[in-house]
Amino acid sequence: MSRRAFSLLELVVVLCILTILTVIILPSFKAQLNRAAVEESAQRLQEAVKSAQREAQKRTFVAISSPSRTAFAKQAVYLALHPATGRIRIAVWQDSNLDARISNNELTLIQEIYLTPGTSFSLPASITKVACSNTGNRPAGSIVNFNSSGGPIGTELFPIGTYYLTYDEGGYIDGLRYNAVYISGNGGDSYAVAVNPLGLTGLCRWNKGKWVKVR
Repeated sequence: MSRRAFSLLELVVVLCILTILTVIILPSFKAQLNRAAVEESAQRLQEAVKSAQREAQKRTFVAISSPSRTAFAKQAVYLALHPATGRIRIAVWQDSNLDARISNNELTLIQEIYLTPGTSFSLPASITKVACSNTGNRPAGSIVNFNSSGGPIGTELFPIGTYYLTYDEGGYIDGLRYNAVYISGNGGDSYAVAVNPLGLTGLCRWNKGKWVKVR
């Protein structure tokens, strides 16, 4: 029993159908990949915030003796973001020489992660509300509403251009303020991670002119 071969016209029709399907499906698939990448970056940041808090909660005051006295050394945990590189770092400071100054040899890097490729710390003009809040006006100022001066800034682990949060021994954030970070991707999707003074976080996605809570 012989098999009939495909005619040239049939092959052309099949190729046309495949081309049309590709044109229809590919943009949607690419958009899904872009959104997934931004959400992954936001989740990495949210987990880093929680890790920094847990690290701080493990800390206790440490008694250190100097030639003239014995005192309890100040400790702190820093969560730092470097927008230029998409880097997130967690480090611990222990004031070993009791001078209340942060030096390179007193900082210990605990964790370092990066945003996923194709995403960055950024605040598109389309966002008109403060992170994870559908009240108020467009956020003013930086894409990262953390501290940007003083503290560990200028050390090897925290170069100029770094933004940071400080956690005390109880895991609370030093400074009574609402902290937020905005992350966007190539496809225009945007997420935000909000952190309150208690260290509690919220993860939200900007969708059709408002924030939608993800977790």
